[in-house]
Parts: sequence; structure tokens; C-alpha cells
Amino acid sequence: MKRLLGIAIVLLGAAAGVYIGGYLMIFGGGVQFVDALQADPVDSSSAVIGAIRFGFGWMVGWIVFGVIGFIGGLLALWD
Repeated sequence: MKRLLGIAIVLLGAAAGVYIGGYLMIFGGGVQFVDALQADPVDSSSAVIGAIRFGFGWMVGWIVFGVIGFIGGLLALWD
């Protein structure tokens, strides 16, 4: 049962990494960047934050997956 719970946590970590890294950071950062550039007075701080979110989204997703997956892997393999 503990092994099954560990595998489920690893899969949850993969899904959380894709959601947070892919959707919130990469997609959200791109939308924020484009919206900031299309504003009447260009909002440079929002554009920079959007570009940073877009650029580092993959890393945030891998960190989330790594931390949650590591915890689930330990739970699955620990006797």
C-alpha cells in the first residue's frame, strides 16, 4: 500500500510540475509580457516580470516535480 501511495505522489508531482511550470509560469508569463507591451503606456516592469516568468518556467516546473517526486520516491522505496 505504501508503494502505491508513493507512486501516486510521484505522478502527482509530475502533474503539479507541468501545471505550475507550463501553465502558470510559461503560458502566464507570455500572456503577461504581451499584455504589458500592448498597454498604452508600456508597462516595463510588468513586461520584465513576464519575461522572467516565461524564461524560468521550465526550471520551476522541474524543481516542483523533483521535490514532490523525491518525497514520493522515498515513500515508495522505503521499507
